[in-house]
Amino acid sequence: MDDKMRIQTLREQGLGYRAISVKYPEKNWKLDTVKLICKHVDEMGSSLTRKPGRWLPDQPRSVHTAEMIEQVGGLICLQGNHPGASKISRKIAEQLNLHRSSIQRIVKRDL
Repeated sequence: MDDKMRIQTLREQGLGYRAISVKYPEKNWKLDTVKLICKHVDEMGSSLTRKPGRWLPDQPRSVHTAEMIEQVGGLICLQGNHPGASKISRKIAEQLNLHRSSIQRIVKRDL
């Protein structure tokens, strides 16, 4: 974290990637790492702020809602004691347009 802040400060002073990477030879900073941090500083304004997640605008941030739990429970009950039980979460995930691990998490934690 201290190195990121130091690189950010040097970048704000107008130094380039190579100049920053050789400024402190004892740090042994790789040029690619310095480039990555500098690009992050240029985009975000700080080396410590995180980029927002890549959520689709119409997709909810969390699928762990009471309505979704109820839907998953209902679909599991419809499956009954089907011999292909290991494929149930994959089928439900396709029907609800969710990731399979989200379905498994709901089943494990809430049902």
